[in-house]
Amino acid sequence: MRRKCPKCGSKKVVEIMYGLPPMGDQWKKDLDEGKFVLGGCCVTNHDPKWYCKDCSLEFYKLGEIPPEAGWNT
Repeated sequence: MRRKCPKCGSKKVVEIMYGLPPMGDQWKKDLDEGKFVLGGCCVTNHDPKWYCKDCSLEFYKLGEIPPEAGWNT
């Protein structure tokens, strides 16, 4: 199932990857092609999982919308 942005409806949604990536050739290629975005090295238990490439919304599991998004479902 292709993810859909809960704010703008775009299907240009990619996973946010956390931690220190290995940055091998395949990782670099996938990053350059926009198949995922880097979320940083510090990992918490409340980091967003998905990123919308159209409206830049970072969001969580399906149905979870962060309060800072400023809207409700």
